[in-house]
Amino acid sequence: MSTGANQGLGYWTASLLAKSPEKYHIIVSGRSLDKVNEAVALLSASANTEDVFSAVELDINSDASISKAFDEVKSRHGRLDVLINNAAIFPQNMPSKRELWQTTFTTNVISTVAITDKFIPLLLESKNEPRLIFLSSSLGSITITETWEPKHGLDISAYRASKAALNMYMVQKSKELRKHGIKVWAVDPGVNATNLAGSAEQATAFGAKHPSKGAQDVVDVVEGKRDDCIGKSVWAEGVRPW
Repeated sequence: MSTGANQGLGYWTASLLAKSPEKYHIIVSGRSLDKVNEAVALLSASANTEDVFSAVELDINSDASISKAFDEVKSRHGRLDVLINNAAIFPQNMPSKRELWQTTFTTNVISTVAITDKFIPLLLESKNEPRLIFLSSSLGSITITETWEPKHGLDISAYRASKAALNMYMVQKSKELRKHGIKVWAVDPGVNATNLAGSAEQATAFGAKHPSKGAQDVVDVVEGKRDDCIGKSVWAEGVRPW
């Protein structure tokens, strides 16, 4: 999973998994290996252990970086039991609409597809009910969009469309991978106080919750608590409408 600082969903998901009664080895990834190592050090200190985490450099917008990360994980571990796709961007103030939409879709959809397809062979090597998880958003729900608009004034059309596309990809992968025993979900963690669309402080001012709360929704899927909702977009209170 991707993480850079101790305020993100990736960081808090890793932290919660490390403190679970279940035993995990958690591979933490990010574009800057220095920042990933920093996150791993913080996580290890918090969990009071040094052998639960490992760091992998990964830029999902680079095919070469994806291939290198795949080779590292395959060499070290030989398999993946869970792949959590949480890398996403919410760019603002781009020079043009074309650049805004291209940039958003490149990371949130195209690169997520690329890394997922690359790592599926390692999920197929798992003997532990492999799981594929995408971090989605209620903003990608057409049903919710018809009845609710945010009041913060940000241009969210490209982000919304990218999450709707990700939801469709998740549904297709769920159908495709079911016969191989891979369980697939989208998880909507709600609005969390992260730096996704500005700063954590700004997000908190709009009523965002601490990212550990959203991360718990991801952990619940990892630990089998949402196995009645495979192939769906789930959140803390149920299943999100499309």
